[in-house]
Amino acid sequence: MKEEQISKLTRYPTIFVHGIFVKDFGPLKAFGKLPKLLAKAGYKVYFSDVDSFGTIENNAAILKREREELLIKTSKEKVNIIAHSKGGIDSRYLISKLDMKDKVANLITIATPHKGSELADDIISCPRFFLKILNFFINIFAKIYGDNKPNAYVAGIQLTTKYMSKFNNEVITAEGVNYYSYSTCLEHDKDDFFFSFIRKIFKSINKKPNDGMVQVESMKYGEYLGDATNRSLSHRQIINYLNRKNILPVKEFYIKILDNLIEGGY
Repeated sequence: MKEEQISKLTRYPTIFVHGIFVKDFGPLKAFGKLPKLLAKAGYKVYFSDVDSFGTIENNAAILKREREELLIKTSKEKVNIIAHSKGGIDSRYLISKLDMKDKVANLITIATPHKGSELADDIISCPRFFLKILNFFINIFAKIYGDNKPNAYVAGIQLTTKYMSKFNNEVITAEGVNYYSYSTCLEHDKDDFFFSFIRKIFKSINKKPNDGMVQVESMKYGEYLGDATNRSLSHRQIINYLNRKNILPVKEFYIKILDNLIEGGY
């Protein structure tokens, strides 16, 4: 898209941060068709390149480097962050622990497991020898995928409810940054058979409203703004990852966020 066609700019550059597992890899995009859809609608946004299986600390370091480069490139003093899933946790660590609170105006998290995920609890409770084998092969896959420092085992531990309880005591909201959160909820198995299958295997995730990976209650942080689309959507569908359903409401959701930032002077 030509630069002159861009018509809708937030005051501060807005960057999207993906979560665990997903990453731009050839034609496979972490946010699916959203980059093209938003550009076509006239919005100028940026997309991070954190590791798909990186630890919180490693990904936060990547985010810091990206933010600093973006601020120099755009000659702006702050950025807005829209983060999905673990990307929200990485961003919270960036703001509070890497001295970036004065350089972030807004953090908007979507389906982020702020209180951890019961799914991660179940996976990490598997026999240690199995987890070591799984970690080995996932890390190989992740390096092929484009990760620099994958560590699937530690990344998984960091998503457990126990770890996030400790994390929340140590990583608190930073003064001067606006924190907002949205949730997603998979209400019908037919809407995403893959994540419904996951819920049937790991029954603990299905005890309360969830999106196939994270319970809704865990997604609430800062000013909770409710369900993202008020539709039955899974954890991956809200970022249009490998998904052809509900593209329009997902696109409209992100446009609403960007328009709100513009109207709010951010």
